[in-house]
Amino acid sequence: MQELREQGLDVCAITVEALLGSYDWNSLVTRWVGNYESGVFDLRSPQPRETAIAKMICDLAAGRNPDHPVLDIPTWWHRPEHLVYPPVSCGIDEKWTEESILSSTFHRPLVIIGARGTLGKAFARLCKVRGIPYHLLTRQEMDIAHPVTVDMVLTELQPWAVINAAGYVRVDDAEREPGNHLHVNTVGV
Repeated sequence: MQELREQGLDVCAITVEALLGSYDWNSLVTRWVGNYESGVFDLRSPQPRETAIAKMICDLAAGRNPDHPVLDIPTWWHRPEHLVYPPVSCGIDEKWTEESILSSTFHRPLVIIGARGTLGKAFARLCKVRGIPYHLLTRQEMDIAHPVTVDMVLTELQPWAVINAAGYVRVDDAEREPGNHLHVNTVGV
């Protein structure tokens, strides 16, 4: 939008698609499975909750360029996996394959800690579906209870955000080893 204004176009309004979210756009509304994706506001809690898109809309309305690392990667519409049939000539940049996006060193990744857990794997699946570059780390790759290791790994990867899905969750083991449990689940966090 800023580029259009700089070119002399009078942009006086923008339309926000899916202000309150939408259902089943992941299938282009070809089937009803009830998959809700929030828009500017997420309606799944008792009160509507602003999402990251709300900040972007405020930035655009104020004439500022939105600044978020996910804006640097191609959107789903610009990636080949959104097509059911191979592209004929629709302007899709062939360099943006799933592999090139997820392995790109150009984009700062999202770091997910807890590669062996259910939650960590779920976040990784969501990132893969959305084309968000990520690093899924095991305890061997980054032990969250050792600050030097954490600093070293985060300095190397330079993530734009970290999701900590790691933790000591085996109740029986935690009762036998309360020191380890406490160290990982409190000191590590």
